[in-house]
Amino acid sequence: MPLERNRPRELPPSAVAELMQGRKIDAIKIVREQWGIGLKEAKDAVEAFAKTQPELTAKLAETAAETRSGCIKWMVLLVLAGIVIAFLIRVMRSG
Repeated sequence: MPLERNRPRELPPSAVAELMQGRKIDAIKIVREQWGIGLKEAKDAVEAFAKTQPELTAKLAETAAETRSGCIKWMVLLVLAGIVIAFLIRVMRSG
């Protein structure tokens, strides 16, 4: 079912609920399943709907920022762990 250019179609309530929780990918999956459309069409529909809802746009931006922040923390932790392991291996070989 094609989307109207000027007005996005209402999403299924379960997809809207996922969006309110910041779970855009889950919302896209629901739209794909319930509307029987492809990934790109579902993604476009979810994004078009979110643009009409300021609270959803803010929530998705907040969730994306939290995700990036969490990834950075894990990367720093892994680098530090690698440094510690390399140091311990070096000490064990020299001792």
